[in-house]
Amino acid sequence: MKAGSWSIAGPTLLPDGTVTHRRVIISDGLIEGVDDRSGGDVEPGGDFVTAPGLIDLQINGAFGHDFSSTPAAIATVAARLPEVGVTAFAPTIVTGPPAQRLAAARVFDEPMPGAVPVGLHLEGPVIAPAKRGTHDPAWALSAERFTKELADLDHVALVTFAPELDPDHRLLDAVTGAGIVAAMGHSEATYEEATRALNAGATLGTHLFNATAPLHHREPGLVGAIIDHPSAFGSVIADRAHLHPAVLRSLRRLLGDRLVLVSDAMAAAGLGDGPFDLGPVPVEVRDGTARNPSGDLAGSATMLIDALRELARTTGEPIWREWPAASRAPAAVLGDPSRGGIEPGRRADLTVVSPDGKCVLTVVGGEVVFGSLPLPRSS
Repeated sequence: MKAGSWSIAGPTLLPDGTVTHRRVIISDGLIEGVDDRSGGDVEPGGDFVTAPGLIDLQINGAFGHDFSSTPAAIATVAARLPEVGVTAFAPTIVTGPPAQRLAAARVFDEPMPGAVPVGLHLEGPVIAPAKRGTHDPAWALSAERFTKELADLDHVALVTFAPELDPDHRLLDAVTGAGIVAAMGHSEATYEEATRALNAGATLGTHLFNATAPLHHREPGLVGAIIDHPSAFGSVIADRAHLHPAVLRSLRRLLGDRLVLVSDAMAAAGLGDGPFDLGPVPVEVRDGTARNPSGDLAGSATMLIDALRELARTTGEPIWREWPAASRAPAAVLGDPSRGGIEPGRRADLTVVSPDGKCVLTVVGGEVVFGSLPLPRSS
């Protein structure tokens, strides 16, 4: 179904996390209205639930493609992400040569069908050497040098950097001044350093507890600063490898609606075990966990919908209660009121999910980009 005027009626995920019958009226790519009337042009029926499209703010690649080494693959992956309910994403480029970042930005000059790339997530190159993770330290830059480079880059949505390496906030000011989300990660920042950055405009902690100083009772560090700051968001990877379930549950309680799920997916996502790359670094995926030659975690091999299932399993809540962490919360991080919910005036970015948690139909900008009608029968 092409973008135009049509409606979908059936069980629908509401902003409060409940699922109730609603008719969603779509016109010219936007949600024109939501009411409780029966009858729609599309009626999934059964136990299918219409939910907001997922937004992945940190994805390094998928389906065998790595964005850092092959930026043109962003378009290829964008076409397939609706298969897993993703309607918007921030292609993530890890620390590497400047030419990679420039090549990735140029990909945005051409139209891309499928999920909408909202802008690049530049994870690095201003990173603490001791917290580099799988990033190649040979390509790390000072805050001063990267600030100059950033001025010539377009299509950047987020920048993750180590705030302790930017003590005068020149990079932070350049990032926020350009309307880019300032995220902190791959960092040894103290609580004071991270809090100063948050007060100066940073808004997000990247994959909390991973590639940061640990949370200590006398030095809470970056993680403690994110938890303590009332308006800061923290992203997490829910794949049973990056965070212990007890830590994930605790962060969910402490952060509430400030918790943001990301996949941190790399090329193996959607494929399974085997050898892959994350930028210039070789990665081996075994039993669903990606590690570099040193044995350190190297992104994840999971999709965002899988992370939602894992979060729901860990907290014991229905997946619908956790859904906003992968839709409404990332939209809030981006400062984008057009995405993240099924409400009048927002983009018609929707996904229909089967009882067993699989996405069977995805709509981007009012157009069906994955699945077909009628839907298969649900039990």
